[in-house]
Amino acid sequence: MRERFVRALGAAFVAFFLLAPRYAAAYPWMIRHDYNVCSVCHTDPSGGNLLTEYGRSLSQTLLSSELLAKRDEEPGKFKDFAFGLVPLPENVQAGAFLRSGYIANYRDGALVDDRTLRMRADLEAHAQFGAVRIDGQLGVLPGASANLGREAQLNRATGDDLAVVARTYWAGYELNDGDALVRAGRLYMPFGLRNIEHNSWVRSATKTDINQHQQHGVSYYWTNGAYRAEVMAVLGNYQLRPDAFRERGIVAYLERRISGKQALAVQMQALRSSSDALTLSNGSLTRQAYGATYRLAPHERVALMAEANVLVNTFAASGTEFGHVAFLQADVEPLNGFHVMATVEELKQALANQDQRFGAWLSSAYFPVPHTELRVDGIYRTNGSEPASLTLLFQGQLYL
Repeated sequence: MRERFVRALGAAFVAFFLLAPRYAAAYPWMIRHDYNVCSVCHTDPSGGNLLTEYGRSLSQTLLSSELLAKRDEEPGKFKDFAFGLVPLPENVQAGAFLRSGYIANYRDGALVDDRTLRMRADLEAHAQFGAVRIDGQLGVLPGASANLGREAQLNRATGDDLAVVARTYWAGYELNDGDALVRAGRLYMPFGLRNIEHNSWVRSATKTDINQHQQHGVSYYWTNGAYRAEVMAVLGNYQLRPDAFRERGIVAYLERRISGKQALAVQMQALRSSSDALTLSNGSLTRQAYGATYRLAPHERVALMAEANVLVNTFAASGTEFGHVAFLQADVEPLNGFHVMATVEELKQALANQDQRFGAWLSSAYFPVPHTELRVDGIYRTNGSEPASLTLLFQGQLYL
């Protein structure tokens, strides 16, 4: 009975997205500034990563503190690529992403993980020729630091070798005066909040984190201002080997701006691989998730973001398992450029004999000048019958 219900729900989602008449960026709290269409600020229409010229201006006038310039001042060349030292043609955008950090992980009061992190060193470029758009991203990481990016690697580096990482690359064609875009390539999957907390359970359990879980495929994006949607035919991650573990299927997302500074979205994914990468048992795996997100800015300095998904895994060897995952975050900006975030999350994996787990985050982020971010996270998580963990994570990011 439950399996028939899930199939019917999945069919309804697919029909809705295919027959119906912009996705949260890496900072979905930008809705507090009345921005819910991500293509205004990002070259990816569903948000994240490379900024447009207008997006770079907002980095100073809305995102950063006033150490360098007042928010009401006109942005200068400092906002441009390489701080204005490397001029670019008008039809080209470029960016460099550098992120490093330090992690300390405790269990039962004992330190079990203590190391520096080399999280990201990427270059991205975007060019537009009329209605044709091309985007590509390439980076390197030490092999010892690239574990969480292994599905984006072009090589199989270990130890001190460099891992070459290509997270996204695509070509697209604009339609409807730029309100629609057809793309093909390696893309972020249009699902859920595109939040910067890539290791949150809503991202890891649905395999939609921004570090490595991109997929090759074809997508169609559309917006009319009040609505924005993207549907993607997933053809598999061709940087993952062997082919049996590549997932194929459909992922889709639709968000509606309700009124004022709030937006409600629904999302779905249904993906199948011929081999089971979760339990490594024989036979295929069909992985599904259905859920919703909600964003609200009740005050100009407060934003609330929520996401909840039902998880469904169907194993050829053992049948269907159900789970769920949820995320709720409050972001407060008491001073320009300084944020305090409180987050709670829960997870029950769609696997046999899984306990429900809970997590709580306390975080702060500071954007001292355009293109910079300093962040600290304290993350407490239960682990079923195992000891709970406490993680301290310090990050610094530079975007040129």
